[in-house]
Amino acid sequence: MQNKVNKDFWFRIESLSVEVTGSCNFVTYCVPGFQGNFVVDCGMFIGKEEQKYNYDLSFDPKQVSHVFITHSHSDHCGRIGCLYNKGYQGKVYASEYTSEKLKTDAMRDFFSMRRTSEKLLYEEEDAKSIINQTEKLELYKTYQISQYLEVILLENAHQKGAVMYLFTLKYNGRRIRVLFTGDYKFKSFFGKSYFPIETYDDPITIVTEATHGTRKVPERKFKKIVKKAIRDGKKLLIVALGDARYEEPVYRIKEMKEDGKIPFSVPVFLELKRNFDISKMNLEILPANVTFCQKTIEREYALYYQAQSILVCTNRGSLTYYLEKVIDKSQYVIIFTMHVTANSLTDTYINTLKGNKVRVGKKELIKKASLFQTDEFSGHDYEAWIIKLLKRFTNIQGILLEHGAFESKQDLQKGLTSKLRTNVYTLERGQAFKITEKGVRYSK
Repeated sequence: MQNKVNKDFWFRIESLSVEVTGSCNFVTYCVPGFQGNFVVDCGMFIGKEEQKYNYDLSFDPKQVSHVFITHSHSDHCGRIGCLYNKGYQGKVYASEYTSEKLKTDAMRDFFSMRRTSEKLLYEEEDAKSIINQTEKLELYKTYQISQYLEVILLENAHQKGAVMYLFTLKYNGRRIRVLFTGDYKFKSFFGKSYFPIETYDDPITIVTEATHGTRKVPERKFKKIVKKAIRDGKKLLIVALGDARYEEPVYRIKEMKEDGKIPFSVPVFLELKRNFDISKMNLEILPANVTFCQKTIEREYALYYQAQSILVCTNRGSLTYYLEKVIDKSQYVIIFTMHVTANSLTDTYINTLKGNKVRVGKKELIKKASLFQTDEFSGHDYEAWIIKLLKRFTNIQGILLEHGAFESKQDLQKGLTSKLRTNVYTLERGQAFKITEKGVRYSK
């Protein structure tokens, strides 16, 4: 969108998210005589209390020129169809992997929504728009978004295909820079460190996450739980949702087998999406005696295998099916290997006492299985690593914290303010900040 505006030079960032779901930033940028709008992420609200926000956009998508997606988790990309439904006509940009995943999943996600939702967020034509209008951007290449705005994609270890966006607004030799990290992790499972390999001296504002607040790296308890479960004769369901999130827990099982902590003979069933390309798997992570499950009959065989076994579920679409079958079975131990949002369904499953009823899908069941959760494989970094990222920038104008519970944002705000001696703000739903050459301030 182009408008005549007063002479000025700034970014304005407004958040639509609530704590850790519905990630979305509506960004306006302005130079004398020109104004434009773009969006960074447009995610689904997951928690029961927040789902009402899925039908609400505080901006007019018709006025948006570009949409940038940091990664393919639904709380960052699940509402792209809503933008098209409400009049957006532009492109969706993402990394090569994320763009292909968005296109691959578009129709599947629509039909899943049609089966499970009373009120549709968007129509089939909007899902087709995602397929036709999504384009890939290359890493570390500068793209000119308008006459005044450019963007560079920087790699991020949060998950496969995740990126950060570095925007630079230019006018008559003047510059303002903003980095959106998205959900951030500094180092991948295999030890590769991502960005930045150099120090940036230019003034910059950083929009980053606060999932873990000031927490340190959590207790590594996954192996202890698995070892005890196998020793006690239990069967294991390990929930590791995501295309690459399963890699580390599966590799830990491999280590345990090779170290003699659990028997080689215990079979591992690795449940993958039907369209997952097994030929591209990293074979180094796979333990002995592993079987892939992609078809319904293979999933049923894994579920009803009579002897002791380990079943790893990577597909969110299959999770309810598995939980309906095992949460009321005392011989099962269930481990969730990802961050669990307070008051979410998963949080309810974990905190419901054994012997009490839980609702899984359309069924009401008596909880008899033992449920655990660990953050040790989290794709979100802890305070020390967030600081390592921020210290690569020697001239930070301000830090905006999003994607975190209110208490986590408050804690990290205090921690970063004291350790980095810079201005740190929390970015809440409905709040906006204006970024100028002089710094960051609240905006109406």
